[in-house]
Amino acid sequence: MNEDTAATSSMIEEPPLISEQHKVRLRECWSVTLDETPVALRWAPNMHALTAAPAEGEIVLIDAGDGSVNQRWPGHQGGNLTLEWHPELPRFATGGCDGLVKVWAQDEAHPLITLEAGKGWVEHVQWSGGHPQISAKLAASCGRDVYVWGASYATERKFRSHATVLDLQWNPALGLLMTTHRTGLQIWVPEETDQPHDIDYAGAVLTVRWSPCSRMFAMGNHDATVSVIQLATMKCLRLGGFGGKVAHLAWEPSSRSFAGAGGEAISVWDLKGAAEDNQLALPLIGHIGTITAMAWQPLGVLLASGGTDARLILWHPQEEILPVHFRSLPAPITQIAWARDGRHLAVGTRDGRVTLYNLE
Repeated sequence: MNEDTAATSSMIEEPPLISEQHKVRLRECWSVTLDETPVALRWAPNMHALTAAPAEGEIVLIDAGDGSVNQRWPGHQGGNLTLEWHPELPRFATGGCDGLVKVWAQDEAHPLITLEAGKGWVEHVQWSGGHPQISAKLAASCGRDVYVWGASYATERKFRSHATVLDLQWNPALGLLMTTHRTGLQIWVPEETDQPHDIDYAGAVLTVRWSPCSRMFAMGNHDATVSVIQLATMKCLRLGGFGGKVAHLAWEPSSRSFAGAGGEAISVWDLKGAAEDNQLALPLIGHIGTITAMAWQPLGVLLASGGTDARLILWHPQEEILPVHFRSLPAPITQIAWARDGRHLAVGTRDGRVTLYNLE
């Protein structure tokens, strides 16, 4: 038994208290083992399949119905880092340690196109969306460089951040591109300017997430705080009380609340309430290891989280601070992905396994 296994075994002996009033159940449907630990797990837009990218090895397309692997693609040289589906078309983009971005069609064995993004690691790729009349753009970051490609994959823009890009996010409706780094963030408006607008911030911004309504964004910070900013006024609400740097954020579908994870603690704020600047948060207690993945149920009320403690936990934050479901897995969790219907939950674990659960 190695140290990770021994630590996990000792940690899961005492499960957290579970809410009896709001308790829910998950049924395991199938499990698939990859070449390595999953670093990206994404549902196809039609929900009939999902793609999984291991740290090294082949990228696979898994049938959501029975767990069979329907397609395999060669991974990036040196390792895979990121994967995102096009919002409308049956294609997805991947990035890896070879400085390349590859766009794949769901039913083609070879990439549709290979794009050069630099000499470093491509850690973030994302498609724009929310514009019925405008084709989606593809953005990627490689070190300090940010690239944007248009519908024909011609380079529309390239700019350099002040430091290595830590996160990259398109606004879901307004077409704004935001990147974060160790001294702040930058917002680029494609139709208005060639260069991004700089927003200084006292500390590293590890992650950023736009609200579903597109009018706010939340920043997870290295100093164990979260900042929520209204786009119209740029007024900043700073919230604390985390056990460590905030590396994971998730918005509730109505944009009325969001969750942040730092260390072993998850905190949820209702933005319609009386949240004040520098307010400390009440944590959701259930994890005993660092939280590594978190996702809110689309069009639903449940929040899913997983961590190094190999605990998969579901929460109903509006009604209960106790977990409403707890499951101990064989290995630490690296990826969590809800299907758009909110009834199927895919989970990736460090032992290379991808498992699909059905919400009963």
